[in-house]
Amino acid sequence: MGSTRGKSIFTLLAVLVFASSIGGLPASARSMQGGLKEFVKQAADIYLSVIGNKGYDTTFIFHPEHKLMVTPRAIMNGFDIYNNNTSGKVEYDAFKSARLKLSLGADVDFRGLSAGYGYNPFKKRAGGSAYRDNFFTFNFFGNRFCIDALYEEDGSLEGDMRRDGVWMPLPEGVLSHKTLAVNGYYVFNNRRFSYPAAFTQSFIQKKSAGSVIGALSYTGSRFVINPWVELGGRIAEAGIKTVGAGAGYGYNLVTQYDWTLHFSAIPTVGLFLPGSSSEMFAGTMTGRVAVVKYFSGDRIFLSLSAFGEGLLAMESFRFSYGQLLWVARFRLGFRF
Repeated sequence: MGSTRGKSIFTLLAVLVFASSIGGLPASARSMQGGLKEFVKQAADIYLSVIGNKGYDTTFIFHPEHKLMVTPRAIMNGFDIYNNNTSGKVEYDAFKSARLKLSLGADVDFRGLSAGYGYNPFKKRAGGSAYRDNFFTFNFFGNRFCIDALYEEDGSLEGDMRRDGVWMPLPEGVLSHKTLAVNGYYVFNNRRFSYPAAFTQSFIQKKSAGSVIGALSYTGSRFVINPWVELGGRIAEAGIKTVGAGAGYGYNLVTQYDWTLHFSAIPTVGLFLPGSSSEMFAGTMTGRVAVVKYFSGDRIFLSLSAFGEGLLAMESFRFSYGQLLWVARFRLGFRF
């Protein structure tokens, strides 16, 4: 959805530039050109109105003239899993934790549509071989609608596992994990409260404001205990998929000297769990905090933000699965 809107606005802008560059045409062609310009303008106005980037209260929200931002950034992220299974071929309790990772990368933002990629240059095991480690984010933050997606693939997990009442260590390399988290938000007080002011800085919050936020979420997560002599060469797998809905609250606090502080918390309850029994329950809790400081008016800024999502799924007394994923970002932004 965010990708489609991003492509649409790039297309509209390209058509507008093309139409503006045509000169010396006959009157009929110029009339057609004028009609095309008006059509593109109206379409752009509708687009901006729908996502909430038009019609906001300028007393509370400011839109910088510079539309393009490039933000080198550093990301630290961590991951923890707990799983209990008493119904499969391999009964176990397991606690697993990924090593803390620092990745370097950059974000590019155009009119609230943002994409970034981070690479971990330190992804080496003690033995020198590289473990599988991919981390990708996609964000679309409008004042009314917001979408963020996160995909992580991690081969650095290690932890402990209990079988038949006996605990054993799970060394690094035995465990692998994949997770995809997609969240969509609707900001009710979108005329005065700006979500992007805290996270993409495509807008600036001028006065403090808050809002109730509705949410739809999808979380898909799976970990695999790879073939291992302690398990007789067998593979143990566990995971969960859940589609949920909920609501929470967010607030932007604007202080003196161009500081903006943000906090929000949004719980969701699983409404649909593909592939799960009717006895399965799942829920998530998403929390965000951010601190933003501006320099040179609005051309340069520093941003520190953190995102955390906890997932809990249970099925009677046979299966339980919990995970905590958190991401902290440090960004230095430049507007062009």
